[in-house]
Amino acid sequence: QIRFAEEPRRAVNGALELDYEVEDDYGAVSAQALFEQAGEVALGARPLYDAPEMKLTLPRRNGRDIAARTSRDLTAHPWAGSLVDLTLEAEDAAGQKAQSETKTFVLPERPFVNPLARALVEQRRLLALDANARPRVLAMMDAVTLRPEDTFDTMAHYLGIMAARTRLQMAQDDEALRDVVDYLWEIAL
Repeated sequence: QIRFAEEPRRAVNGALELDYEVEDDYGAVSAQALFEQAGEVALGARPLYDAPEMKLTLPRRNGRDIAARTSRDLTAHPWAGSLVDLTLEAEDAAGQKAQSETKTFVLPERPFVNPLARALVEQRRLLALDANARPRVLAMMDAVTLRPEDTFDTMAHYLGIMAARTRLQMAQDDEALRDVVDYLWEIAL
C-alpha cells in the first residue's frame, strides 16, 4: 500500500514536497510519482515534453517506520505552473504494484517578478503542453515586441525575444520547438 500522509506542497525553496506512507509485508523495492495533465486538455493537443519523472524515497526497512518524504525541484520543467494529477506508485519484490489516490494541484513553479519574464514563461508552458499553440505564442510575441522602446529597458531582451520568435516561426519539427521552449526559459531567467 502507498498513500499520501499530507497534501502535496511547495517547499520553501520551491521544490515539490511529498509526504507519504508505504506498507508491504516484505518491503517495497521502488516507488515513484506519476504525473498527468489535469483539467481540460485541448482536443488533439500535442505535448512536446513527457510528464516529469520523480523517484520516491522508501521508508527504512526496519518494518515499523512506514513514513517517507521526497522533495524535488521541478520548477524548471515545462509543466511547472500547470494543473496536474499526481498518483503515487510502489512496487514490491514480487512485482506487485500499488497506487495511491490521485491528487490534483498546480505543480510548483519558479516565481518571476518581472512581468515580461512571467509572460515568456507562460507562453513557454503553453507551447510545451501543446505544440498546436504555436500561432498563439507567435501572436503574443508580436504583441510584446510591437513597441520595443516602451516595453524594454534593455534592447538585448528585445533581441532575444525576436530571435525566439524567428526560431519559433521557422521550426520544422518538435525538436526545433523544444529548442524554442528551452530558449524562452533562458530569456526569462
